[in-house]
Amino acid sequence: MIHLKLLLFGPLQDQFEKKQMTLEMPENTTVLSLLEHLNLDSTLVKVAVNGQIVSQTMILVEEYEIALIPPVSGG
Repeated sequence: MIHLKLLLFGPLQDQFEKKQMTLEMPENTTVLSLLEHLNLDSTLVKVAVNGQIVSQTMILVEEYEIALIPPVSGG
C-alpha cells in the first residue's frame, strides 16, 4: 500500500470538506483508479502530478503531489 497526498481545488474542497487529504491505495494505482475510488467523473476532473496535467493511465507513487482540478466555469 502507498499513501497519496491529494490537493483539492474549487468545488472539490466543498465536496470533501478539506483542502488536502491523504489516501492509502494499492501499489500501481493509476490516475483513473484514484478518480474511480473517489467517485469522481474522470471526464470532468483533471489530475496534475507535480504541477503537470497527466494522463489517466499514469501510475501514481507516494512521492507525488497530486492535484485534483475540477472543471472551471466562468461568467
